[in-house]
Amino acid sequence: MKLKAKNVDVQIRGKDIVKNFTIEVSKGMCTAVLGPNGSGKSTFLKAVYRVQPVSAGMIFLNNQQIDKISRKHMAQEVSVVGQFNNIQFEYSVYDAVLMGRTPHLKLMQSEGSKDHNLAKEALKAVGMYDYKDRNFQTLSGGEKQRVILARALTQQPKLLILDEPTNHLDIRYQLEILSIIKSLGISVLTALHDLNLALQFCDYIYLVKDGKIHCHGEPSHVLTPENIADVYGINCDIFPSPIDGQLMIQYHLSKQDKKQSFININ
Repeated sequence: MKLKAKNVDVQIRGKDIVKNFTIEVSKGMCTAVLGPNGSGKSTFLKAVYRVQPVSAGMIFLNNQQIDKISRKHMAQEVSVVGQFNNIQFEYSVYDAVLMGRTPHLKLMQSEGSKDHNLAKEALKAVGMYDYKDRNFQTLSGGEKQRVILARALTQQPKLLILDEPTNHLDIRYQLEILSIIKSLGISVLTALHDLNLALQFCDYIYLVKDGKIHCHGEPSHVLTPENIADVYGINCDIFPSPIDGQLMIQYHLSKQDKKQSFININ
């Protein structure tokens, strides 16, 4: 599935949060929107999955404007893993994941064997099958995140939208979850904080500063010491890993930054 946002603005309470975003997610590609806290990443993603209205511009799925697509049909094509995933009801883990099949069912239709098989396989994929009978509310933040991802996978989307999908996850599950997502071969739009993960797993990156797209392109062309210093205000070195040659970022504070940090602490 192809996604295109053209000249999108988003205002919240009269403040410009997203300014003239033009972004494209090609079919089967993993595209990331990166930037500091408050730069507009999550707000833009919410506009794509229709939680936040746009103030200007248009967003298209497969050349069809999203507000012309029924919400049921969009839910059959697009699944979302947000930053905050609070299911308020007392669902079991299994039932929470099975909810991912709801857009594919007719009114009052019960889940069939295909639906149950998809839910079970998704739970196994994220390492949560042994928790299937647990109450969702009793899980840790990282466990909840993996269950929500399993629900999104059960939905069988053609476009997966991820807002900080590795929040609350330990290093092992960060790598495993992103490897699973990458292996699906579907279109992915994600916001990430970890630039090393973006280098490792993303095909294309939009780097955002103050609500505007600062630059975009392939990860190795966008995540340079100069761009990172400009957008994040931090110095870094980028070098190939001695293990596999994968580019890695090492951050370091300037002497002035270190001195300021010491003053703030004391």
